[in-house]
Amino acid sequence: MIKLAQLTGGKLIAVHVRYDRALRLPTWDGFQIPLPFSGVEIEITSPFTVPRRMTEEECEQHRAELESRMIDGLGE
Repeated sequence: MIKLAQLTGGKLIAVHVRYDRALRLPTWDGFQIPLPFSGVEIEITSPFTVPRRMTEEECEQHRAELESRMIDGLGE
């Protein structure tokens, strides 16, 4: 995703969805199906910009920051 954003100039946004009640499937990603009338909370992080030119170290730093946003759900 980082390389694609770098090449296209697009911005990345992490989205987190939480349910009050959901069925969690026994799959590799823990896919969830919300139950009827379940409460839903959606959190969208601030846009994440990747510069067009960067070193491999900078690329890894951006990858780690994006991963942190996806896991923690923090915008900034």
